[in-house]
Amino acid sequence: MPICAFVLLGTITARWITDISRAFDALILPNGLYCVQAGEPNGAEITLFKLSDPNFVASLALYALSSILGDGFMIYRLWIVWGKKKLIIIPPIIFLSGIASKMLKP
Repeated sequence: MPICAFVLLGTITARWITDISRAFDALILPNGLYCVQAGEPNGAEITLFKLSDPNFVASLALYALSSILGDGFMIYRLWIVWGKKKLIIIPPIIFLSGIASKMLKP
């Protein structure tokens, strides 16, 4: 259990760092970039809507990993609380595999 907690701590912290990095890149304007006319995208919108940005891809991957790991840990706790009955964890495992396959689908 402590290993899962430390891995979750690492993935959530890394995602937080990548999100803060994206926010700094988007909201702190580089030299020579100013607000544009009304109705046109500004620097923050251009930066945040760029889905090929490595920080965005890393943040999305870390979110998927932490969600799957957290849900798996909850299934483990459910299994322990219900006296290690395998029948109880079959539906959550099916749901988790469906969510994981949808998250990890390219």
